[in-house]
Amino acid sequence: MCALTIGRLEDLLQKRLLFQECGYCIRGINSTKSAIYLCLSCGEIYCSRHFPLHAAKYPHPIAAEISQKSKFEDQDSHVKRAKSADFFSVAPVTLSPGSSQFEPYHGTEINLHDLNLLVFPDEEQKAPICPHISAVNPWSVSNVHKCNACDLTHNLWLCLSCSTLSCGRRQFDGTGGNGHSLAHYDGEGHPIAIRLGTMASKSPEVYCYVCDSMTSIDERTSSYLHEFLSSEAASQLNREQSLLELERSKPSAMDESTLSKHELLDNTYMGIRNLGNTCYISVILQMLFFNASTAIGDFHFQNCYKNPNSCLECQLIKISIALSRRESYAFCDGLFPVCFRRLLITELPSLASSSAQQDAAEFFQAFLCKISRLDSFREAINSSFPVSIMNAIECACCGSRKVTPSFSDQFSPIVVVPKGSVTSALSSYFGSERVSNCDQCCTAKYAHNFICASSAVPKFILIQLYVFEFSDGKIVKVPINLSSFSIDSEFPASVVKMEKAQGNAENLDELTALGFSRPHIEKAIKNADNPSDINALVDWLCSNPEDDGESALPNHDASDQGEMVSLSNQKYRLSAIIAHCGKSTNCGHYFLYIKNEDAQWLMFDDEKVYKISEAKVDFASSYLLLYSL
Repeated sequence: MCALTIGRLEDLLQKRLLFQECGYCIRGINSTKSAIYLCLSCGEIYCSRHFPLHAAKYPHPIAAEISQKSKFEDQDSHVKRAKSADFFSVAPVTLSPGSSQFEPYHGTEINLHDLNLLVFPDEEQKAPICPHISAVNPWSVSNVHKCNACDLTHNLWLCLSCSTLSCGRRQFDGTGGNGHSLAHYDGEGHPIAIRLGTMASKSPEVYCYVCDSMTSIDERTSSYLHEFLSSEAASQLNREQSLLELERSKPSAMDESTLSKHELLDNTYMGIRNLGNTCYISVILQMLFFNASTAIGDFHFQNCYKNPNSCLECQLIKISIALSRRESYAFCDGLFPVCFRRLLITELPSLASSSAQQDAAEFFQAFLCKISRLDSFREAINSSFPVSIMNAIECACCGSRKVTPSFSDQFSPIVVVPKGSVTSALSSYFGSERVSNCDQCCTAKYAHNFICASSAVPKFILIQLYVFEFSDGKIVKVPINLSSFSIDSEFPASVVKMEKAQGNAENLDELTALGFSRPHIEKAIKNADNPSDINALVDWLCSNPEDDGESALPNHDASDQGEMVSLSNQKYRLSAIIAHCGKSTNCGHYFLYIKNEDAQWLMFDDEKVYKISEAKVDFASSYLLLYSL
């Protein structure tokens, strides 16, 4: 029996159709121009390939087959402005058990044959009203030609407390302004400014410097705005482009005039659309899933009974398949990960819930910690990246040794000061340093960092260049000239110290005292997220009570503690660069360079993908370097 009425169906389509894609892949009616199927039991949308999977699992065999026919233009005089709409035809279909062939549905409980829909795009989403809008006063402008502090005549912002006109911030590409509007806020404490040229628009661009984000206006401010727009000065304001128009017209990470037309690639590679300061998420997803070794299959789909749009694992598999190019999506002009972003807000609220830019390195670390716990990704992630970086303090004379994590979290990038070259910076990072005298024999003790290797040598090493620091409550860019730093195309793997993950003697004794067997403990050391953390080991042991490890691992004695992993004759080669333009991790823009299997450099800038020569790679903007074996 169908659970959706005609009215409910129309409502669903009006709100979701243009922006909804299949729950299991990125096919949607706007991108495929072919039919999609809306389940008439639960209201979810699937493509022709994946609806049979959905129908078999629940079962929900009846669907509305929706096809886009043409565009419709509403020019009715009663409509204030013409609206462009999409015209769809809808027909009921059904699937027989075990079949993937759709057949017309002739049930009497719902009749869709005559239902044709006009679906109008949603209006632009508005920013919330911030509490500082109360600082707004009635305003007037005598000069609308230039900044009050310099001669700039574009990107001008009007203070809504005192009517001072100032230029906006300088953008990462050198455009924008000289930052006098921000300087005015720093000096006077006036938080709200409005951009000239947008006052008469339906959505004026209003910024709050306290919240550091755009804001909508309240009724009181709106009344001030209408009063001002009736003044003579207001007629000069619409000469300015809005920020949205500027954003659409300008290249984002590189001047497109320097990129010949043939370098803008077709859909061989998938870009990711920016959902509003989400480039830090996009570059990490592209870097992770461009390489086939970190992409996984879709077996999870068969056994997952969650709504795929509410399942993080389903959405990650969907993104992984799209970005790793295992399926052709020639119809798609960029991934639009709305459901994934919504799930991230729940899973990683501190790094995804606000509209502000975030640190890509911090997001990488938190994101890998999260997905390494998902069944589909655990093995691929744990074998691809170092789970933990440890610090050992040991005495060369008596052999006493203490091991502690270098970082509190797992999957931390290796942070190096960009001096000399990548190879020399790594040699310094993993080199030994005298720290104190031994408590037992009074001879010198030395400390060194090492990667805790699990069952395999990590395929990838991620290096974070120390180009940001915490200053005056903000993360700001360190003035380092990276042009003098040599980003090696490769380095000997032996530069990186690695040791087998064996746990330490104290952990082994404590776990044995708790009643766990030695083989079971050794299996935990191989598989736990952080084998040097006794809590992580206990979590794994309790989660895998039947896996006693008796047949899985050879016996190790105490001499295995600290055993070095041989990396002779192997090399890590530069495969990706995450670059950053801007003054801090919380502003600016991230973009990605990747070297493909043909040693050709590609540049990923949101949904755009370019093929570029090595000479055009902006090494001076490097922030994260990915090396692979």
